[in-house]
Amino acid sequence: MELGYTKGFQEYRKKDVIIAVCAVLFFIVGMETDSAIMSALQIDWGTASTFVWHFRWPIAKTAMTVLPVVIVISIMKQGSASIGIHKENLWNAVRLGVMLSLIPIFWGVLPIVLYSGEFVGLGLFAVLLARTFLMAFAEDILFVGFLQTRLSGFFKSDKIALFVGAALFSFMHVPPWLRLGQLNFDNLSFFALAVVVWFIMHFLLVAIYRRYNSLIPVTILHVFVNLMQNPNDFWIFANGYAEYADSWAGTGVPVLIIAVSVWAFIRHRRAKKLL
Repeated sequence: MELGYTKGFQEYRKKDVIIAVCAVLFFIVGMETDSAIMSALQIDWGTASTFVWHFRWPIAKTAMTVLPVVIVISIMKQGSASIGIHKENLWNAVRLGVMLSLIPIFWGVLPIVLYSGEFVGLGLFAVLLARTFLMAFAEDILFVGFLQTRLSGFFKSDKIALFVGAALFSFMHVPPWLRLGQLNFDNLSFFALAVVVWFIMHFLLVAIYRRYNSLIPVTILHVFVNLMQNPNDFWIFANGYAEYADSWAGTGVPVLIIAVSVWAFIRHRRAKKLL
């Protein structure tokens, strides 16, 4: 475990881990229950307002993740710093998040250079940015700030703690992707690749969190990774180029994984030398 990771945190017990895992399961079940209810109601979202269309689900997702966490840390008097929300090293944390985000931003902008897309406008882009922030921040609070800190504080082996956290983070993505048709059991190779990417991304997000025990750089990077994965949301391409734009944006993920892995490895080696 990295030096200083548990600084200011209590030693978490079995009860803390059980509560954290229950919060994750509550979110996964709640997410699918919400989708089932909305599907049963057969609401015509095409007639809904722009706000409802873009923010109904992100707000629901945030409520299902943030509220349980806030209630738990309030009752147990653990404080917001125990989930990575604090002012310490604020600007360093912001700088780290921005620097790492340059990688997905570059790959998100690259299709524009190659295929001359037309920008949808600042208004819609701001809506997409806010929507993406809510979705990413909700996941980061639950899985990185809350769950992983409790797992790492409880398990004697940090590798086991990280494995459990990454497994739950990966599993969380599977039901909605299956429901939306983005994953299926007919293409098992892509299914396995997606799970592996989510698994690795959890490790990377936790490594970034541990630099300053802060969610700030984690969420900044997470937002731009998710946002830049879908360049067709904020750029309009001529017929035939939209698919190429998505393909180029997707190539940024392995580059990001390699870059953050090298950064984390170097930091780990330096930390070991200080022992």
